[in-house]
Amino acid sequence: MDTALKNTSWPFIVISDDVKGLIAKFFAIVDLPDPNSGNKLAGEIFTEFGVMAAATGKSIGFEAISKSRERAWESIKSRRHQVIKVYASDAEGQDLMLIGRLVAVAGSGKEAEVSFTARIVIEWTISGLRIKLYEVWCDQTPLKNLVEQG
Repeated sequence: MDTALKNTSWPFIVISDDVKGLIAKFFAIVDLPDPNSGNKLAGEIFTEFGVMAAATGKSIGFEAISKSRERAWESIKSRRHQVIKVYASDAEGQDLMLIGRLVAVAGSGKEAEVSFTARIVIEWTISGLRIKLYEVWCDQTPLKNLVEQG
């Protein structure tokens, strides 16, 4: 299992391996400094009209999600998400709340750690399982300070 989900505590209802795999793939993509990550998210992870929302803005649909990661690595050398706990909001395990931790490292080597919560809504499409909604909340202050201090 991907590092982001290595020590995750899952709910009592069964979350399918397909759902876990999609979540793991999502975090693997956002944690690697790949200039093509936006296209991977749009083409492999999200539905055609999927929504990816954070404090920095909301990207809706293939084109916006494709462009969403263009500046993600300008000030950050590495980032690592770790999902600590998952809660299910439905019996199918496709409407989930995550609690996690993000460690980001600037080019200078300085680190910032923040806790986050995120909602993921997953649905079956003709292309297979995809994320319909990923909405994340966290205190941006430590990350902003990290970027400003280099």
